[in-house]
Amino acid sequence: MPIHTLGDDDEVDHTEPVQNPWAASTQNNQPDSPEQTFSWGSGQSVSGSRTRDPSEASAQPSSIGGRQPSHSRRSGIHSFSDLDEDVQGPPNAMYQSNARVILKDPLWSNNLPPDQPPTCAQYCLYTCSCGCFVGPCCSPVRKKDWRKFWMMLTPWLTIIQVIMFIVSCCIGGVHGADLAPAQHVLRNMGAKDGSLIKCKGQVFRWLTPVFLHGGIWHLIFNLIFQIRVMLPQEAEWGFWKTFAIYVISAMTGSFYSCLLYPTSISVGASGALMGIYGYYLVDIFSHWKRYSLPQKLIQIISILLFILIMVIIGFTSTGVDNGAHLGGFMGGVALALIIIPVSCWRARHQFKTKYKWSLFIGIVLATISTLLPLILFWTVTNKWLSCT
Repeated sequence: MPIHTLGDDDEVDHTEPVQNPWAASTQNNQPDSPEQTFSWGSGQSVSGSRTRDPSEASAQPSSIGGRQPSHSRRSGIHSFSDLDEDVQGPPNAMYQSNARVILKDPLWSNNLPPDQPPTCAQYCLYTCSCGCFVGPCCSPVRKKDWRKFWMMLTPWLTIIQVIMFIVSCCIGGVHGADLAPAQHVLRNMGAKDGSLIKCKGQVFRWLTPVFLHGGIWHLIFNLIFQIRVMLPQEAEWGFWKTFAIYVISAMTGSFYSCLLYPTSISVGASGALMGIYGYYLVDIFSHWKRYSLPQKLIQIISILLFILIMVIIGFTSTGVDNGAHLGGFMGGVALALIIIPVSCWRARHQFKTKYKWSLFIGIVLATISTLLPLILFWTVTNKWLSCT
């Protein structure tokens, strides 16, 4: 409970001393006389200090040592929440009480008892988007979280990708240490193939590669990052917004893959995930003041680490589709530069200059990531892809 020192505008009635309620309560639970009863009304003075009404204290955030808790909106970051005070006793006891930290996650609610602090293992589970394993699994709070979980895109998309990988392995067998399906099986199941897209008009191959993977490690790597980032972000963005970002980024990734690698067969959801990361990065900078400094650092480092890993793998390994990574990232950034300023304009009912510039850059980048590779694919790749 915050303590406010008396200011110039505060008035103290010196005609009759006020009894200390805490001293009276320690002597007897019931007041001895009506004069000893105490009301936590606004403006009451207790031992030279001014206190707040409980309703006022609950409506306004508390502070400890001058530090105000963060008021940022929900984000994909998993962290300890602000200090939670449970003060029992006189106002000065606030500084002797042990501050309790609780877990905060955009999807999984804090399912621990109020008096139980999280362990290191439980915090790591929340960090890995596995908060469902913390606390009782059948509590009413966790059941509500599971109902929300099964209404999201990410879990069903993950299940489909695992099923498609198993089916591709069962149809034509596997080879190599990474259990890679046969290439002709992936081609028949919808892998990206520039010759079939251009010569036979099978444009569905711009999207179907996200459901296929070229090996067990390829699948595991993509699913880890998909659950780690896409799942918490979907809890904030919503189903349809996440669906649009994922699908459009996957298609822009396929556009650049067809342009840069027209004769190769490629599969995987890396391009779509790069689009999720691109949108996520622009979203952080667009709402820079809503995040605390640790949140900004953790989120930006996580995004840049994923991008760095993709770049290193792309230039050190064979068979990696860098075109899909580049196109997917550009598609996600372009969507963010278009959607975010429009959303801010609708919320604030004013179209600022920075919104105009963001919208202009987003439209230009969207053109570069969609129309440009398509035009070049249908015109420049004739010498590599002959339909005769």
